[in-house]
Amino acid sequence: MAASLLTTLADVKTFEGITGAGDDALLTTLVAGVSDRMGDWMRREILSTAYTVEVHDARGFPALVLRHRPIVSVEEVRIEGVAIAAATYQADAASGILYRRAASDPYSEDVWPWGSRTIEVDYTAGFATVPASLGLAATKQVAFEFAMRGHRIRDRGTVLEGGSAQYLTGPWAPGVLDVMQRYRLPSIL
Repeated sequence: MAASLLTTLADVKTFEGITGAGDDALLTTLVAGVSDRMGDWMRREILSTAYTVEVHDARGFPALVLRHRPIVSVEEVRIEGVAIAAATYQADAASGILYRRAASDPYSEDVWPWGSRTIEVDYTAGFATVPASLGLAATKQVAFEFAMRGHRIRDRGTVLEGGSAQYLTGPWAPGVLDVMQRYRLPSIL
């Protein structure tokens, strides 16, 4: 999954107090790599993205959960290839759910028809800008990986002439995983 850039070179340099340009190429590579890895872990694009022909099974319930959120707009919903009127569904933007409404009374619930792969949705979902908490987490992760270059990561309890040393054993900087968990989309089987 190609991820949106979650931080910038300028933000990382400010965070780390770097004023020169000597490490810009490496930091730029780290920004892209960290953004990709975080996007993969969260199973999503963060910035607003158009999704076309997202296919769903209908199970006779009033709620249809889209794969991405928050919903920015719904361009079209089709049942068995036929577009339905926008008045017959309502989007809950934050949760990414489309609720079916009765055509005769938009305040009454209806259900999505039963069937396998019968509903197609074209919509746009994501954030207009990277949420501040996620941007800071990405900045911290880039700084962490920049600081750890050349170090032994994931070794634990290495013996050093009668003593031992502990090394960081996880791939994420402290606190980054907690922030990403808030934005992670559930796995679609």
